[in-house]
Amino acid sequence: MLGWDNKFTFRTEMADENLMLPCEKCGKLIYYDGVSFFGAKTVCEYCGSKNPHTIRGNPLFPFAVFFLCALLLVLVDPFGFSEEGYFFLFFGPFCFMFWFKALLPFYIAQFKGYQMSGCGNFALGCFSFVLLVAGSISLFFVVLTMYN
Repeated sequence: MLGWDNKFTFRTEMADENLMLPCEKCGKLIYYDGVSFFGAKTVCEYCGSKNPHTIRGNPLFPFAVFFLCALLLVLVDPFGFSEEGYFFLFFGPFCFMFWFKALLPFYIAQFKGYQMSGCGNFALGCFSFVLLVAGSISLFFVVLTMYN
């Protein structure tokens, strides 16, 4: 589990009974009772913002859109690829999207000062390298199949 430093105090506060999140305008910790779009009445007591918390979105939504588009491409078949061609066409972007959604936050945390201990950093680097190389090779094969 990641241990955040003082810059990320809202992560540790979320485990308490009283959920506290930072105001998006001033950054001070305030109580969270929902999002104002869905009827919450939270007002920041420090800056007076009427919308201190907004919807960030579901992290799985891009994957749902990706698989829906992949299904439509397979059903319509606009490129005339074989099954292997479609596999390479979908596997490369999937690797890159997985890297951006799952591994990039770890690199951002390291950039901000958090260092992983043990072999976690090495394992993260190896897995990241494998994902990026596999995605690149997959997209390279797509380009090769387009010209054959």
